[in-house]
Amino acid sequence: MGATDGAIEMFPSDAETNMGGYSLYEAGSDTTLRTRVEIRRASSMMRELNLPSADVIKIDTEGSEYAIVTDLGKEFLRNVQWIYGELHGNKDFELPAFLSDQFDIGIKRTMGKRLFMFQARKKNPSSGEDGFSS
Repeated sequence: MGATDGAIEMFPSDAETNMGGYSLYEAGSDTTLRTRVEIRRASSMMRELNLPSADVIKIDTEGSEYAIVTDLGKEFLRNVQWIYGELHGNKDFELPAFLSDQFDIGIKRTMGKRLFMFQARKKNPSSGEDGFSS
């Protein structure tokens, strides 16, 4: 999935032990090899599947997290309670910024590591400004 319909090229991981990892981005990839894949707009797929929203989103899409979540849009995210995912070095902080009006954000990043995890928990409108009850 992505923010557009079409085809893209992906690169396999450059790690010997990662036989199935592919990315849209050159970092951590073997750029001498490419695989062409079809992508579909996330919002279009949700409409076709008659899924107006979700309770939980778990996302690890090898660098497409921002494109997918932003394409789903604020209305789709309105009923989502929790988002958990991995960020891959592309628009890493733009995604939490996009989510921050509806969600409290937690990020765990290890120094020197390109990949890191994030969590987004729906803000509670009846609690304080940070979304946590006092």
